[in-house]
Amino acid sequence: MPYLSLNRTAVNDLISFALAGAGFHNFDAHIQFWSVQQVDQLAQWFKRWRGQRTLRQFLHYLFETNGYTCQDACFYGRRPIICCDHFAPAYFDPDEAGKLSLFMKQLKSPFVNIHGLQPQVVVYIGDEYEDIPTFPRFYLNDHTWYKFRIRKRRIKMLTPNPHCSSDFLKMGRGKCLVETWLKWVTAQ
Repeated sequence: MPYLSLNRTAVNDLISFALAGAGFHNFDAHIQFWSVQQVDQLAQWFKRWRGQRTLRQFLHYLFETNGYTCQDACFYGRRPIICCDHFAPAYFDPDEAGKLSLFMKQLKSPFVNIHGLQPQVVVYIGDEYEDIPTFPRFYLNDHTWYKFRIRKRRIKMLTPNPHCSSDFLKMGRGKCLVETWLKWVTAQ
């Protein structure tokens, strides 16, 4: 069977049609503008794409064969890591889309208590630079559920900023905080 020659918009619509049909949510904003004729056309294309495969085989092809793989881009700081060594796929509620959930085991520490386990973990939030500032920080206790809302924000300083260095090796909020604090302490 020859391939279909579709433009990018048609391909995106077909993929959205397949994903929405597989039960994924949050496609309403996209598919609400489709006419009955478009839905019929997408159904024909989908039938052709699916071919002789069962729906289960097709979804396996779509998600397992062509979905995210362990070789996709995952980073721990700047260091690339193999995703599947650290993360496992899980189904989630559509309300949780776009949120990061972390489940951590209690960390070992021979110094903190007699059981050899840390009762608490300190989490620091930083930017993409190597140095991580000591603020903001959050204390996470064992067996406690926390909910954080983190937003990406980019701050671009003016070049001759008296508070922070524009030298690339000294960039980042952590460097600026430490550098400003050191200047303040040494000036006292």
